[in-house]
Amino acid sequence: MTSAMNFLLVALLLTAAADPATPPPALDPAVAVSEPTPTPSVPPAATTETETAPTQAPAPIDELQPPDAASLAPRVLPAPNEDDTANRAYAACLESARQDDAASVSACFDGVVAAWPNSLAAVRARANVSLLQAERELASTQQSLLPPGRLELVGVAGIFGVWNAIAGGVVVASNLQGAGPGALLIGISAGSLALGVGFGVGGALIGDSLKLDEGASRMVASGILWGTNMGIGLLPVIFTLNTNGNATVPVLTVVGAGWVGGLGSLALTNILRLDTTAVSMVNSGGIWGSVIGGLVMTNLANSQVTEASAYSAVYIGASMLGLVGGGLLSQTVNVSWGETLIFDLGAVISGSVMGFGSAGIMLATGNDGKYATPILTSAIGVGVLGGYAAGMLASSMLRGADAPFWRSFGANIKPTTAKPMAVVDLKGQPVSMMPLVALAF
Repeated sequence: MTSAMNFLLVALLLTAAADPATPPPALDPAVAVSEPTPTPSVPPAATTETETAPTQAPAPIDELQPPDAASLAPRVLPAPNEDDTANRAYAACLESARQDDAASVSACFDGVVAAWPNSLAAVRARANVSLLQAERELASTQQSLLPPGRLELVGVAGIFGVWNAIAGGVVVASNLQGAGPGALLIGISAGSLALGVGFGVGGALIGDSLKLDEGASRMVASGILWGTNMGIGLLPVIFTLNTNGNATVPVLTVVGAGWVGGLGSLALTNILRLDTTAVSMVNSGGIWGSVIGGLVMTNLANSQVTEASAYSAVYIGASMLGLVGGGLLSQTVNVSWGETLIFDLGAVISGSVMGFGSAGIMLATGNDGKYATPILTSAIGVGVLGGYAAGMLASSMLRGADAPFWRSFGANIKPTTAKPMAVVDLKGQPVSMMPLVALAF
């Protein structure tokens, strides 16, 4: 369109040039040649009412209101506080763990949380509830009807029942003249079945009724065996009595000592709260104490000591010293159950090496005279004790530490729930054979 107007303008100019009287037409301002100006954009306020109003634009940044500082601050919970009443309630819940089932103990802890929610006791109670819940879930996956400690108690109690039946048969044979051996053996067989099953079921019922945990169950089982062990240790004194060949007193001594050991350990569960590891170390100490006692008895016999009480005193004293020493060590050294077996392995290896080695040296050199027994027994004793210490050092090195982890003196409380058993616990059953091994030296 601009080209047409230019053409028209040129035509007019030519016409004017041809006719000088005619003035040139005035140019229309709207048609004037000029650079077109860009149309400015219309702001939102200039829109007409018929146009659709756009979405309201956000307010400028400087017009925004700052957020409330309180809404951005993290929520600060009140710090837990010490409350004597809450602590006593929490301690009562811990005590009930030995008497009540896991659900009742959890309810007790829940009560502490509800009554004193802002106390340190409530924090501990919540942690215990979580632990009990996890242990209940773990117990539900166990295939065994009874926890391992209860099973050990059932097994040892059943074996003790069979021993009672055999002892009863020996007493009957010693006091009833003319009793037929066939009928006696049948009676012992029936009694072994009845007492073996009865004592085993009784052990399970006692453990369930008294809510014995793993450590307490193993402690009672060990008490039966160690009581029997002490009864065997009394036999040198018993044999000095004039029994005219009657076996009643020796047999009843051993059986009665087993009852004393079992009932005494059951009473001690209310005072001594030992876990599985602690009981294992007690048994370990008793085993090696009995071995040392047997070695000393061998030297007494080699020295032709005729006082029977000296033999019993040495053997029982060494066994008791080993039991007490193992118990104290269990409360001092923080180790696992499996690590206690490494201690025993060190004692077995070192004692065997020292014993056979010293015997071989004496035979090779011809020095097997009157000093052979003291040298041999001393070598075995030193090897056992040194090997036990070496086992402790080895377990410490295996766990990557410079020394065993120590803990304060005191017993641990274990919940009355099932625990997983990594391996079969053989410690306890062979204990009753240790006195026989010791007396054979």
